[in-house]
Amino acid sequence: MVMDLDILLRHQHADDFDLKAAIAEMGICYREWPLAGRESGRIWRDGSDYTIFVNSRLAAGRRRFSAAHELAHYMFHRDLLPDHHTPHVSQIFEESGALHPAAVLPAFRERSAKTMAVQIMLPAEPIRRHHADGQSTEQLAVLYKTTPAAMAIRLRTLSLQAN
Repeated sequence: MVMDLDILLRHQHADDFDLKAAIAEMGICYREWPLAGRESGRIWRDGSDYTIFVNSRLAAGRRRFSAAHELAHYMFHRDLLPDHHTPHVSQIFEESGALHPAAVLPAFRERSAKTMAVQIMLPAEPIRRHHADGQSTEQLAVLYKTTPAAMAIRLRTLSLQAN
């Protein structure tokens, strides 16, 4: 049996990391849909089936981050998600950091999902490898489908020099 982490790692190490393909291979349904208000994403559990919804109104980079955030909830908090009628709703781009009233996980789980989302989207080992090959911050940003500013921050967290 292939584990979810094995699937994610295999996809992360591919030259063109396709997050949606990793989600699909884990058996999770992925949908982009215009969500209400400031919702960035939600994860819905129906028995042993899960669906990640990402707000289609968000910019591409934010949609990708929202998908990674909800995937982190699936990978690390799925046993805490209620079944059926109550999806877990995330507002990860809220300036105030306030949780949506429908958030069913406590704030510390939201913070851990944000941290894991960065690690899912911008995996350390492949970034180190591409950086060592001489790729610039801008080239890495394009490769990992993020902004140069976000990549520069990730490089600093990995103790790598932005170039």
